[in-house]
Amino acid sequence: MADRDPQIAAKPGEDRSEGISWAELIATDSRTPPAFLTDESYTFRGSDPIPAERYTSEEFAQLERERMWPYVWQFVGREEDLPDPGDYIVYENAGRSYLVVRQDDGSIRAMHNVCLHRGRKLRTYDGVVDGKFVCPFPGFAWNSDGSFNSMPCQWDFPHLKPDEMSLPDAETGRWAGYVFIREEKGGPSLEEFLAPLPEFFKRWRHEECASVMRVAKEVPANWRVTMEAFMEAWHTIVTHPQLLPFTGDSNGAYWTWGDNLNANLVPFGVTSPHITEGCPERRPTRASWKCACWRASPRASRSRAARRCTFSPSTRSGPRHRNWASWATCLNRTWTICRSCSRACTLPRRARSSWAIIRKSAFASSMTP
Repeated sequence: MADRDPQIAAKPGEDRSEGISWAELIATDSRTPPAFLTDESYTFRGSDPIPAERYTSEEFAQLERERMWPYVWQFVGREEDLPDPGDYIVYENAGRSYLVVRQDDGSIRAMHNVCLHRGRKLRTYDGVVDGKFVCPFPGFAWNSDGSFNSMPCQWDFPHLKPDEMSLPDAETGRWAGYVFIREEKGGPSLEEFLAPLPEFFKRWRHEECASVMRVAKEVPANWRVTMEAFMEAWHTIVTHPQLLPFTGDSNGAYWTWGDNLNANLVPFGVTSPHITEGCPERRPTRASWKCACWRASPRASRSRAARRCTFSPSTRSGPRHRNWASWATCLNRTWTICRSCSRACTLPRRARSSWAIIRKSAFASSMTP
């Protein structure tokens, strides 16, 4: 576990990027933005190290499966995924599998996707149920609302009462076309759990939208690892440097809304502070390609998107060093990323013909010596 840095500022949580802040940027908008995008909603929650076991311990993960996942609302799909009665989707998470089914009256029900005889899944893929779910192994069957239908040789099971054989159900909730379930009933309603998101998103009318494509990737990792990777934007400096010319990565806002929501507000269509802070001369002359810590000659790379180049500090008397440079064409400028300082500067428009348009793979290779 990492130790705290003793050099941290006297007031943790108040450090800010030197670039224009989110509040200052949004104040320049020609239209009046809604209050939830201008009223800061931030509380410093500490910076003490988090035990690594939270990400690696099977015992802790088991406690989450028992005490957390059954009690929180989970997004399972969209209304348009279930357009007609009998349509169903299979939702799986944290060792549980559910059938989410559109009913004849238009409502949506959710039930555990498990045969009560030997525990086999009733379905392994989305589809349409023709009246009943029949287990592929012993043939036990349940109606689309989860009530018991039939079983082979029912005469041999006199101790089983049909009205006690329904599939265990889960609570369902719907908001703006999104469908949620919660395994254990009770607790905050879906609207209370999501608050204040439904109020903030009224203007976008998500209930009038429809899904056209879904892309997912299963990652063999603790759920926090994958989730937290998408909860901040400052990793773009190295991982996605091609975004810097049009993404305000380090001058976004990290706010918390209500008890269960956090927001990472990232401005697009603006230049990253890592470019503007590092390059006071936005359009240098051809004789002086100048960044805060290095100078590069465009002749160093002409035929490839990434090639070893010779750099020197801004002062001519400084020692020379070698590193990688990445060249990319963006709008009317060509950008270059210096691996040694993680900053970028622009080249004049006339220099565009000297370099090929960068590809994602070229960026990846150029960042490795």
